[in-house]
Amino acid sequence: MLFEPQSKFNELQRLTQKLYSQAEDLLKENLRLKAENMKLKDDKVKQEKIIKYYEDIVMEYDKVRNELGQSKITKTLDKIAKREKKEAEKLAKEKAKQEAKNKGVQNMRAGTMSVDVLEPAPINVIVIGDCYTGKTTIVSRLLDKKLSPRYNKTI
Repeated sequence: MLFEPQSKFNELQRLTQKLYSQAEDLLKENLRLKAENMKLKDDKVKQEKIIKYYEDIVMEYDKVRNELGQSKITKTLDKIAKREKKEAEKLAKEKAKQEAKNKGVQNMRAGTMSVDVLEPAPINVIVIGDCYTGKTTIVSRLLDKKLSPRYNKTI
């Protein structure tokens, strides 16, 4: 009989510890869920800001397009494309002339050939177009020979 209150007290103490442990686990889980919820809210706010940013860009573009008119934008883009194409052709011609000088070609007439490097095609291939005949020839830089069987000469 003397041990019975002591055993009940020990049982109550064990149950109390178990309840405290469960309460602590629940508090940790609650904090984790709150943090996750806050992160989701932050992500949602970030997404809304990004969407708003791009909507503003589209609205600004529409405003400019309506003010200037589509034809002016197209003309500007065409001018930029032509300028870039001319610069690329000029660089290709200069490079071809330099290569021709390096290989000893002396009778190359200026303006009779246009040389375009194929991008992003293999780096070792050049297409040469003759302005007078309108024919093109593929040249391999690696072999330094024309790949067309009709013109089997080295450059």
